Amino acid sequence: MLCTFDEFDEHQHGRDAGGKGRTLAQLYQSGHPVPNGFIILAPAFDDDGLRPSFRENVLTSYHQLIAANVNGEVAVRSSGLAEDSAVASFAGEFETVLNVASDRALFEAIGTVFASSGSDRVRSYAEAQQLSGIGGMAIVVQQMLAPSYSGVLFTVDPVSGDANTMTGNLTEGLGDQLVSGQITADVFTIHSLTGTYDGPACFEPYQQMLYQMASQLEKELRSPQDLEWAIEDGKLYLLQSRPITNLLPTPEVWNDTLDRDCLWTSTNIGEAMVGVPTPLTWSVAAELFDLGMGTFGNHSALGRIAGRSYMNVSVFVSALGRLGFSDEFILDRLSPLMGQIPDKMQIPRVKITLGDLLKILGQQLGLSLSSGFTHKRFLNWVQNECLSWCETRYIEIEQCSNNQELLAVYYRFEPMALKTFKMLIFFANLLLLQLIRLKAS
Repeated sequence: MLCTFDEFDEHQHGRDAGGKGRTLAQLYQSGHPVPNGFIILAPAFDDDGLRPSFRENVLTSYHQLIAANVNGEVAVRSSGLAEDSAVASFAGEFETVLNVASDRALFEAIGTVFASSGSDRVRSYAEAQQLSGIGGMAIVVQQMLAPSYSGVLFTVDPVSGDANTMTGNLTEGLGDQLVSGQITADVFTIHSLTGTYDGPACFEPYQQMLYQMASQLEKELRSPQDLEWAIEDGKLYLLQSRPITNLLPTPEVWNDTLDRDCLWTSTNIGEAMVGVPTPLTWSVAAELFDLGMGTFGNHSALGRIAGRSYMNVSVFVSALGRLGFSDEFILDRLSPLMGQIPDKMQIPRVKITLGDLLKILGQQLGLSLSSGFTHKRFLNWVQNECLSWCETRYIEIEQCSNNQELLAVYYRFEPMALKTFKMLIFFANLLLLQLIRLKAS
């Protein structure tokens, strides 16, 4: 009825470890900087608390844990079976006991944490979340830190829903009063895409570590996260990561100038995509554009400003600049594509590694080869088969009576759309090359 973080197995212990215990053990096993600990599983408790038959096992694990900790102290934390779920976090609702330093204090702390599962505030929170109860209680015993700073961080602003802003609070020392809402601490923000920090100068040396860890956790756990963290002896520790609950959906921001400092142009692309495209049209167009032009590292060559389509001049200049071409040469040769850029304009650069550059060159080479080999087949399809194919799709769409049937038509349409778009990009590139050669001659 007990397992260490090392021993935790999702299939064997996951149901009885509670939300917090399960997550901490999995994060620990994944190599994240989680202080070591063990979980007293829910079946080890009855209505009166910890069953006497499990006290010896708890003591053995406790002594092993403190023997590996410098200050010899532990934190005793709740891990309700409904805690830290996507529906309810129960953050700050259960008791936590810190700086536990003796056998007697350990069992008292376990009793205190377990008893808090029956408190009025926990019942009220469960009712507010339309839950019948907490479903049982496990308890985590974890190595105690002596942090210089601690706090919380939301990878998405929980108030505005702004996905581009990480919002956090920090305080000196332990953060237990911060998590429970007893104190108001310093506020800081980190821009999700650029890592730009705005907050107390004292935390400046550590904010990049926190930003990188938060970004990685959000990606690994596939949802916005609410983190608890601490800094001890200059090292960042992760104390918890849970889904952000009750996050309201917000309108998509159609302005890529908020994400990066680049030079944009609507030449050509603004003529091809007139006006503000719908979200569906944009999602398809952006995917096809990236398929044809490729992405430059983390940067796309296509973006939106006030919802309208623009091409990113900075990525082209940055990529070709890596090949040794001057700005003047690049802008002169690519003016048929990007328009006439004013003289002496400062063009912001984006980071493009050699690996990014080799990837885009390989993609373009592969596109040209595959398109060139299917040139005759494509012309035959356009001249002889295209009209009948399109008429058949129109009839299929008109006959659809529900979304399922419409989706089936789309799946038959998608391969042909991608194939024809590749050919379109191939011929567009040929035309662009001819224009460049004409300009050079």
